[in-house]
Amino acid sequence: MVHRVLNYAYSTVNTTMKILNTILLVCVLMAAVAMTGLQAQGTMKFETENHNFGSLAEGVMASYEFEFTNIGNKPIKISKVTASCGCTTPYWSKEEIAPGQKGKIKATYNTSGRPGPFTKSITIRSNATNKTKILYISGKVNRKATTYRDLNKSSNQKGAPNLYMRVNIKHFGITENRVTVRQPFEIRNVGNAPLKISDLVSECKCTVGQLNQKVIPPGGRAVLNLLFTPTKAEPMQETFYIYSNDPKKPRTIITLSADVYENFSRTMFRRGDATILLER
Repeated sequence: MVHRVLNYAYSTVNTTMKILNTILLVCVLMAAVAMTGLQAQGTMKFETENHNFGSLAEGVMASYEFEFTNIGNKPIKISKVTASCGCTTPYWSKEEIAPGQKGKIKATYNTSGRPGPFTKSITIRSNATNKTKILYISGKVNRKATTYRDLNKSSNQKGAPNLYMRVNIKHFGITENRVTVRQPFEIRNVGNAPLKISDLVSECKCTVGQLNQKVIPPGGRAVLNLLFTPTKAEPMQETFYIYSNDPKKPRTIITLSADVYENFSRTMFRRGDATILLER
């Protein structure tokens, strides 16, 4: 009787140990699979995560390219890049970055009308181990030496019209090919004689200017709406000319630019031979 009890107890313990060993083995295998999944992932390594432009003149478009290397073992796909303000326009590598390959994040800061020190952030979201990455640009914008008051005083002394534009640059960012985008610009007459706009000319013939008045009285202002319709699926820069009777500046230049893509659908764009998925 005692022998049977001992055999039963031994059998029960042996069975329990086998079950526990099996459970332990399954757990170890699951952990190994999970670790393999975690290890098989792309990783971004940037050469620098901060860039200081130093001193900038007001009115320029300041750009910097942050370069990174995929030091992981799976391709990296950037899903979204956002800037902390509308004054900063980001570009990024739309294609997958293979292990060992490099990618770029380009940040462009519009200094027009923004004198003084600045710090802006660019947030990157991707499938890398560091799923969210933040880069920073900074610097100081020096105000234009000639102020509105100085222009007004100088013009009044000479008795002539004087065309003044605080902003004459616009970057539209990502834009669909053959889709019209609109941007208003303010024109001021800071002289003491009527300012007459004689002609509006588009260099690429892809921009239409709509001016609400062609004769601007001293101290007055007008609004010029520019309707820009890109014609090529590539980075474009357009020069638009304003001709007037300003004796010192008979021709004023407005610069428009955009990163233009061909639109296939609501989420797919095409540039050249490459089809690109974009966040809309």
